[in-house]
Amino acid sequence: MANLWTVLLLTRSGAEIYHDQMRLWLLEEFEKKDADWSKMATELLTATGRTNDNGAVNFVLAHLGEAIKDNPREKRAL
Repeated sequence: MANLWTVLLLTRSGAEIYHDQMRLWLLEEFEKKDADWSKMATELLTATGRTNDNGAVNFVLAHLGEAIKDNPREKRAL
């Protein structure tokens, strides 16, 4: 599961070390007996710190600066 989710969250591009850090973080999260999906999502979206200390930071860094796709609703409003 962690391998699949790593590719889904980070895509296949990027440095292998970042994928390894994300995979390790996901493995630790999935192994928790009280795993909470909403808590995991919150941790991914609000991750701070260094990638060495918090693998979830890799998700934020992987998507930092990506262009927001056009929203068809906004075009209709103009």
